[in-house]
Amino acid sequence: MKKVFLKIMTLATIVAFTACEKNEDLVDNRPNDKNKWIVETFDSQSDSYWGQYVKVAYDSEGGSHIAYVSNDNNDYELRYAYRDITGTWSKETLVSLLYDNHIDIAVDPSDNIYIIYEDDQDECLHVLEKPINGQFIDVKLDILFNDTGYSRSYQARYGNLFADKNGNIHIAFDRANFGLRYYPYSFQATLDTSKLEEIDDNITGGNPDIIVNTNGDIHIISPGSNKLNYSSRLFSSHIWTTKEEVVATGDVQSFQSLGLAIDELNSMYAVFLTTDDYLGYSSVQESNSWASTTISDGRIGIRRGDLNIDTDTLNQARILYERDDVLTLATKKLSWNQEPIGNDKTFRAKKSDLAIDFRNRSHIVFYDADTKEFKYATKVLE
Repeated sequence: MKKVFLKIMTLATIVAFTACEKNEDLVDNRPNDKNKWIVETFDSQSDSYWGQYVKVAYDSEGGSHIAYVSNDNNDYELRYAYRDITGTWSKETLVSLLYDNHIDIAVDPSDNIYIIYEDDQDECLHVLEKPINGQFIDVKLDILFNDTGYSRSYQARYGNLFADKNGNIHIAFDRANFGLRYYPYSFQATLDTSKLEEIDDNITGGNPDIIVNTNGDIHIISPGSNKLNYSSRLFSSHIWTTKEEVVATGDVQSFQSLGLAIDELNSMYAVFLTTDDYLGYSSVQESNSWASTTISDGRIGIRRGDLNIDTDTLNQARILYERDDVLTLATKKLSWNQEPIGNDKTFRAKKSDLAIDFRNRSHIVFYDADTKEFKYATKVLE
């Protein structure tokens, strides 16, 4: 999952922040070798070739926070794993689930943790929130009501999170058969249904992605009928603008994965899948037009997994995806460079996620389809 605030710090700011707020005895013991991947297994399961959802975010020390769904003999559980920078792992089971539904995770500047999931008992979106040294508390997002006051929160699905530099949590989600919705969430705050915003009732049926720039402006992409919808509003306004055929000039696969990222200059980057199975990429500088293209030699193959995108400290877009059964990291430099994840072996992974921190270290999580294990891969990017 993407997060802006730490990437835009200078090195001096990072050192001061760490010394004042964090344990200064902690040292990142992961090798700073830019040519070698570290790959670790943090959990396993007995079922599912395809794997379950797995998402990652990082904190102000560079620790890795992972939310994932495990399936053992059709018993689904939402779990949480944490790897600190000394290499110590911890994990816990959070809630039981009936199915493998979409999840997301974010960490705010105070290192509070947020996990959003769809509860299969009441069919509502829930947020699990936790201070860095505290316990998870489950909050039901009971924010959808009809005109007569009856709750319709069971219609919410596909919740996605973004933590901005001020500690605000932004949620984009789909209201089934009604359209795209937005809700501003705060740590340990009381829910306020008046803050729910209806973006567009003509957009429904797919999984959106959301980012917020340093000005507080909100940007969302979501699937349409062979198109990508782009919705945005300014920080000072509650008026949403939605356009089609802006992000992607050609036809896209509406119900496949997509991703949205932003760099420290407020330029945005999107990734999607075209109808002929090529990886699509689009970028836009602030206040300018989207420029769409397909990635050379970027054909996905017959099996399609998650598409993940983030930006590094050099403002380069990085895309994580499975290309012909190989989990691959593509980097936008002068041209696209594609690198398999792993050293002496490669991995098949339909479910994956990517985050790049302020040290330019990649945090990659994925479900290994061959070993049925959840894995974490990292290295400092060039």
